[in-house]
Amino acid sequence: MWVKDPQFLEIVAQTVNLQALKHLLCNLKGPLGQLNKHKYADIYGQQARAKDTLSQAQVSLQKDPFNTEVVQQENMARQNYVRITQSALSLIKQQSKAEWVGYGDDCSRFFMAKIKQRKAMTCIYQLKDKQGQWVQGFDAVADILNDFYTDLLGKHASQRCHINPQVTQYGHTLSLQQQIKMCQPFKDNEIKQALFSIPNFKSPGPDGFNSGFKLAGSRQAQWFVKQSRNSSAKGNC
Repeated sequence: MWVKDPQFLEIVAQTVNLQALKHLLCNLKGPLGQLNKHKYADIYGQQARAKDTLSQAQVSLQKDPFNTEVVQQENMARQNYVRITQSALSLIKQQSKAEWVGYGDDCSRFFMAKIKQRKAMTCIYQLKDKQGQWVQGFDAVADILNDFYTDLLGKHASQRCHINPQVTQYGHTLSLQQQIKMCQPFKDNEIKQALFSIPNFKSPGPDGFNSGFKLAGSRQAQWFVKQSRNSSAKGNC
């Protein structure tokens, strides 16, 4: 909902002279937080008040349908209600997405806890050695198992033959031109197309900004695309 505010691009433009995206997003959190506090903190209350204002304007319009001033007031009230409703719906979508991610984290946390519990139950804490005596402790058990499999498999590595080069030629392989193309640096348009193809309703990243924010501030973030291309090109090959 922030990206629809008239002050959004101005706030982004004021902080675009930073050298890294991390600093850009950190500096944007304060101004955008103030914007959210002053305009969107009571978004549901604004929606209710805008609806009441629209209802009153529509009642006045029904009483005097040929009054141009009343028609203009009704039009402005309707546009304001639609704008606030869209912002409220956007907030609901983001909150539901964050709640869904939280439920997923709870499931992952429970799954990992059960895996840890099962692993603890299947651990071998004591074992008999060659002399038939019980030995306790994970390090001692590891030494016994190591000695057992060393005696079973032997201490010397067996001779291995080299891989036949003809075997690697079977199946689909990359040609020389394709290998060179894989090592070519990324273009700005390719990076921009990949970044901006992310849907707006996806979950925010660790910094709290979703793809809609980056799409709205795309003109001010052209330098970030170039930096991404340069950093990716260095580690491409």
